[in-house]
Amino acid sequence: MSEYAPKYTFKEGIRLRLLYVLYSMPVILFLWGIFGITKISYWLECSSYGRQVFFYGEFVGMYIFFGCVSLFFWIKNDYPVIKLKQYPLPHKKVLRKIKYKYGWRAVMPVVIKLIICISFF
Repeated sequence: MSEYAPKYTFKEGIRLRLLYVLYSMPVILFLWGIFGITKISYWLECSSYGRQVFFYGEFVGMYIFFGCVSLFFWIKNDYPVIKLKQYPLPHKKVLRKIKYKYGWRAVMPVVIKLIICISFF
């Protein structure tokens, strides 16, 4: 077995990065406020609870949403790392040259990511 994890080819890396950009576009558009703030701005002024509902959704709901999404990705990607105590996982390709890590060196970054993920809640 090689000391380094297998890398994506150049075309696979470009395709993967383009998919990341495409998947992040709805989040960027939502955070920009294109979908929500222009349509509800009149309601915010008319309703006595309008601003409270908006700010609870924006500053409480968004953190809970990002916490749930990041927890989902943590369970999907990083839980097997804790089980096997190896990063990157066997037969998993990576974008850049990475040596295999074993034991606590593989588990510590995953645990730190979990702590950050739980801090959203």
